Amino acid sequence: MYASFKSSVWGALPLGGDATEIFLGFGIFLLTLLVFRRPLNSWWAVLPTVICALMIALLDILVLGQGLGWTLRDAALFSAIPVVMTLIYRMSWAK
Repeated sequence: MYASFKSSVWGALPLGGDATEIFLGFGIFLLTLLVFRRPLNSWWAVLPTVICALMIALLDILVLGQGLGWTLRDAALFSAIPVVMTLIYRMSWAK
């Protein structure tokens, strides 16, 4: 069931697998910013994205039987843009 759900979500977007993960992670980050009204320099805005990435990685390992290296890479891609944006705004490189 998880495999069919994941393939339908990943297949719904006209992107490759890695690009889909990046855009979904960024979408969750933006949704978190809008719903909870957090500033861009708040780590609390990144937390739901990281939790989703780790949950997907855990399900990939347990259900799909993927290797740890690939799932950690996918989790890093999923949360890359939100973490980088938060770091940029926390270091005051952008205002």
